[in-house]
Amino acid sequence: MSINAVKGVEIGDGFEVVKLRGSQNRDEITKNGFQSNHAGGILGGISSGQQIVANIALKPTSSITRTGSYD
Repeated sequence: MSINAVKGVEIGDGFEVVKLRGSQNRDEITKNGFQSNHAGGILGGISSGQQIVANIALKPTSSITRTGSYD
C-alpha cells in the first residue's frame, strides 16, 4: 500500500543520527529496559516494545482554486 502524497518517511531520530557517533546513537538496554529510543521502537524490522516513532513529509495539494500563469 502506498500514499501518493507522502514524499518522505523518517523512523526514530531519522536523519538526525548522521550527526551522532555510534556510541551516542545506540539504544542501550539495561535490566529496566532501554535507556533511549533513537531507533524509533523498531530494531531489525521488529518492534522492540518501545513506542514506535515515525515522521512523514507530505507534498502540498496541487488542486487549488487559484488560476495559474503559463509564462
